[in-house]
Amino acid sequence: MTQPVSHPPTTTAAESREQEVLHKMATQHIRVAVVGNVDAGKSTLIGCLVSDILDDGRGEARARVTKHRHELMSGRTSAIGTHLVGLDESAQTIVTSCESEKTMKATRLVTLMDMAGHEKYLKTTIAGVSRGVADYALVLVNAAQPPTHMTKHHLRLCAAMGIPVVVVMTKVDRCPSDVFRSTKHEMQAMLRDGEIGLRHFNVGSTKDVETVKDKIANRLLTPVISVSCVCGEGLDILKTLLSQLPQRRRLAQKQRKNKEFEYLVEDIFQVPGVGTVLSGLVTRGEWKKGEPLHIGPLKNGSIIQVTPKSVHVAQTNVDMVYAGHSVCFALPKIPKDKRKLFLTKGMVALKKPFIPTRTVTAEIYLLKGKNFTIAEGQFQATLNILHNKLAAKVVAMKDENGVPIPIARNNTENMWVTITFRLPHASAYLRPGMKVIMRDGHVRGFGGVVSVGE
Repeated sequence: MTQPVSHPPTTTAAESREQEVLHKMATQHIRVAVVGNVDAGKSTLIGCLVSDILDDGRGEARARVTKHRHELMSGRTSAIGTHLVGLDESAQTIVTSCESEKTMKATRLVTLMDMAGHEKYLKTTIAGVSRGVADYALVLVNAAQPPTHMTKHHLRLCAAMGIPVVVVMTKVDRCPSDVFRSTKHEMQAMLRDGEIGLRHFNVGSTKDVETVKDKIANRLLTPVISVSCVCGEGLDILKTLLSQLPQRRRLAQKQRKNKEFEYLVEDIFQVPGVGTVLSGLVTRGEWKKGEPLHIGPLKNGSIIQVTPKSVHVAQTNVDMVYAGHSVCFALPKIPKDKRKLFLTKGMVALKKPFIPTRTVTAEIYLLKGKNFTIAEGQFQATLNILHNKLAAKVVAMKDENGVPIPIARNNTENMWVTITFRLPHASAYLRPGMKVIMRDGHVRGFGGVVSVGE
């Protein structure tokens, strides 16, 4: 009697597609923040890269990526937008409206985060850079105008968050050569400034890309690329650079194993026929379908436990996610008493229960500049800690030697202080190691969380 032959379990086409999407989104995907002064052409450049078209000089490319009608009419971005670009082996854009298909065809995936450039929306840009977990930043400069104080603000912001910079000179097609040289010279001087301390490198060919691509992440060189979205000059070089930049954070490799699952909620949507959908980034660990999640803190500081009914990565239904993935969770019906409390940003999802905190201690590097005074028990600021934007009151301070001080003044030089903050209005999930930006209209300092209390 013959024995039945056992066959190894087969992998279906859907499972194979799911595994490839997960692998590519974790290992071949980079997140790039696009910042720069108003009228530098940020949305236009993103529209050209996403749609693989040239602009007509009257806003055709920008119209493809704007979120609101008033942005299209005024030309000023007021809300943070994210756009996925897929590049093939020859660094050419893959044009399709389906993110799943784009992911399958691409060898490099780039999420471009469109930030606001106008000074009126500076706090929106600060929040976007803080929560975006960017690998790199494109700092756009209008070649026909000298760099402004907003350009310097954006460079300092990227330096504070440790984000490597690529400078893009835009609108070179309508810029006289002498004005272009002057703007470039001023930009190079700004990069060399002591607070920024970057060394520029002019990139004009693919050979230059090979030279600079491995020297950006460690801040040895900062590439400067000249582009025109109307005539297409420099766009191929920029795409080649984006396709070859190394994944700086390597979230999938470093944070997946031996780390508790951590999911940062960036946006919340109410989708008809689906219900509540969370959008965000997995920064640590991994999650498998069917495992419950503890989500919070809600508006009253409580935590809710739910089991997501479906999860999507790049418009692909998947059964597991891990560090490095941008994920959408579809939640089951939320109880009525929790529904109104649920619509708040700054939440996280963990596998284990957790207790939100109202006290946080951080080492802050105070920036010199306009004179200001921090008085213990009186000074209140806004803290941007990853995806959290928190009102915080100073309750204790120590200098760099650990000596308690009641007042800190920053007149002529930068200084380190250790500050304990109290969150008077809402609790938050915080942990040591998270980066902090402290501001009160202007950025006053930056640093990292040292410890948290209850």
